[in-house]
Amino acid sequence: MVCITAFASALALVASVSGYVVPRQNPPSGWVTPIMENYADYHARYMALDCQNKHNTDFFTACCHPMKANETLATARAPECNPANLLASPSTTTHKTSSPASPTSTASSSGAFIAGGEATFFDQGGAAGSCGNVNPDSAKIVAVQELRMSSSLCGKKVLIINTDNNKQVEATVADTCPTCQGNKNSLDLSHGAFDAIADEALGVVPIKWMFLD
Repeated sequence: MVCITAFASALALVASVSGYVVPRQNPPSGWVTPIMENYADYHARYMALDCQNKHNTDFFTACCHPMKANETLATARAPECNPANLLASPSTTTHKTSSPASPTSTASSSGAFIAGGEATFFDQGGAAGSCGNVNPDSAKIVAVQELRMSSSLCGKKVLIINTDNNKQVEATVADTCPTCQGNKNSLDLSHGAFDAIADEALGVVPIKWMFLD
């Protein structure tokens, strides 16, 4: 009974000010960690679903509030509440190429975007990444979160879109990111790749992305 009461109180607090506290990287006051879902996961889902722009809608009521720690999206939310089910829209799946793209290399042929992650950036420091190549900071490369990364991904191209401003960049997988907030949908970008979609002063931005090959 104490746990249920604590969760209800915490949920009421978060819901009442969710438009202000959720975009924060750290849990707001009143977030009961043992009872409520991981805040980093909730924050990533909230941003991926664009909840900050959907207040006072049925979608916000159904999808944008936090879950209990023992709940999952599959059991406690409708399919549209899962960022992984978001499909690329026609306006964001095209990208410029120097020649006509083959059916196997276009963004639209590679399926749905991977959503719910965030992009950060890192210095190369003259060191070889986990794929074994040294790259300058200006190169457009990306480190994949360690829960997803494998040697088979080295050299693959990815299309990354900043969901805040819809700017996009193509980058090459060259390294592993062990510090991407435990979110396998997050990426660590080189300065060259990050600068193409955001101002470095932001530090971290919400993204969706897909493999192009």
